[in-house]
Amino acid sequence: MPGFYGCLGTSAKAPPGFALVSGSPVQFLPRVGGFLDRHRFPEGFGLYLRDFGPRSLSDYKQPIIRSLLERFPQPVVLVGDSGEKDPEVYAQIREEFPGRVRAIYIRDAGNTANAARFQDMVLFKEASTAALHAVEAGLARRECVTAAFPPAAPRAEQGKP
Repeated sequence: MPGFYGCLGTSAKAPPGFALVSGSPVQFLPRVGGFLDRHRFPEGFGLYLRDFGPRSLSDYKQPIIRSLLERFPQPVVLVGDSGEKDPEVYAQIREEFPGRVRAIYIRDAGNTANAARFQDMVLFKEASTAALHAVEAGLARRECVTAAFPPAAPRAEQGKP
């Protein structure tokens, strides 16, 4: 996934901002931060973890994402997984902020039997698949994807996501 995130944006000189909104408990902040550093995720991101309590058992991502979208006017790409409720949360955000969500990418982590959950989203197993789709959608730089995912490069050049 670091290669996918690192290639998003149209200019290497002006990489997009990142915000990681996770259900991991806030007490794991050092561990999550260390993981992201160790695996070379893009630098300079906001990290928003869940503060466990009675009000954070559900609907904890939406307020954070809403706040970010209200503060920053740029279009966004949302990336999550199919394990719990990311597809539903992101569909809700897309409805609330029309025209702001350029794409939704959902990593297949199981729980994918109901295809309706992924309407107008890209469901993927490999980060290279998402990266190639992003190139074709004008959301990622082809040269970066080619360098990050060398085996995927021939398909990218043929225009096959």
